Amino acid sequence: MYARVRRPGQKAHFVQVASEIELLKDVYGMDTLKSLNITDNTWQILMEMSWEERYTYLLDCVKFRRKSEEKPAENEELISSRNQERLEAGEMVYARGFHSILDIYGSDFRQRIDNFYGRNVMKQGDDLKHFIVDCRFLREFSVKTQAFFTNQMQALHDANWTSDLPFSISFANYQADQQLSSIAKRFILAGFHSTNHIFLLFPPIFIFPRNLLFQYGPPSKASSSFRRHPFAPLITSRRIDAVERKENLLYISPRATQYLPDTVPENIRGVVVCLSQDAHPSTSSLSASINDKVPAYRVPFKRVISSDKFRENIVRLAQMPQIFRPYFQGVQIDDCIRQFVRNRVTNQYILVDLFRLHLIRHENKQNTGRRTRKMRRKMRCFDRQCITSTTVRMGRESSQWRGRGARR
Repeated sequence: MYARVRRPGQKAHFVQVASEIELLKDVYGMDTLKSLNITDNTWQILMEMSWEERYTYLLDCVKFRRKSEEKPAENEELISSRNQERLEAGEMVYARGFHSILDIYGSDFRQRIDNFYGRNVMKQGDDLKHFIVDCRFLREFSVKTQAFFTNQMQALHDANWTSDLPFSISFANYQADQQLSSIAKRFILAGFHSTNHIFLLFPPIFIFPRNLLFQYGPPSKASSSFRRHPFAPLITSRRIDAVERKENLLYISPRATQYLPDTVPENIRGVVVCLSQDAHPSTSSLSASINDKVPAYRVPFKRVISSDKFRENIVRLAQMPQIFRPYFQGVQIDDCIRQFVRNRVTNQYILVDLFRLHLIRHENKQNTGRRTRKMRRKMRCFDRQCITSTTVRMGRESSQWRGRGARR
């Protein structure tokens, strides 16, 4: 290496680097210098470094050598101390004794969630409330309506399955024929399309293919190997009084003449919601409550939501427990509805921004023509119909927009 140092400036620089190495030996000992194993290539690298770079490089080499020579127990203790410092600093530490990453797939994941669901059910003890779905009219509906309601039943269980305060769900008066059984066992696409912007507040949530997974299991699994978990919803052909006494139930019907009490009565242990088409008296939930001799009550949506466009049937089955969970906890029914609407409005504002962004992008692509004017009218109408935090204002059908455009 010394033979490559020819010019006076290089010689002076070489002497400086050599003195630094000598100083390192005096401070950390000869053994440290030998452990660094400095070769001609190392000398050449050190010659090309600045003083600060050499200082950092040599100290890092010394630290690395010392850590590699430490005993495994001591090294592990240092790592745990460092992880503890990181944890106290607010970092997410993945290590033994801190946090662990678990790869969970398929049935293992469902089993773990079942355990949490069962724990949430059992911790309520005697305070567990019933959510009963009356399925007496389900056989009389068309295939499309049966598929729609069947998917709502599974969606109700999914929402209840992951809730911290689950209900004991029961499907009473369930009398399945061959057609209804085939619908419940296979995948069905029960989504539907609507241009009414009232669904921005209560959007259709059953847009994925589902079946009654909690009852029949996934299609990929043989029926003989599938086992229902003990807290799965109860499906029975018996009446609702087989689940709970009639005097302890509230029957919910949009056709009822009286509103729910402001606070839940002390004797009430559950609610009953009927899968019905209330436009027809023969399949009305009010008729079902009269036949069962259970008083029917109406959720006071109209008292809270000031909109002529609102219809109670747009609140789906899986969304009803969101209203009754706080109600059974002692919250007044009006406040339960306000909280429910407030949560839906929060999601609605996100949809508003996405919809307006879509209109703007489409307008930038189509700068002229009838299509652009139509989109501008939609945007102006949509802005006027946006939902505010105090008054829920609903949108209009796209057919109305087209009709207004034709009149203009």
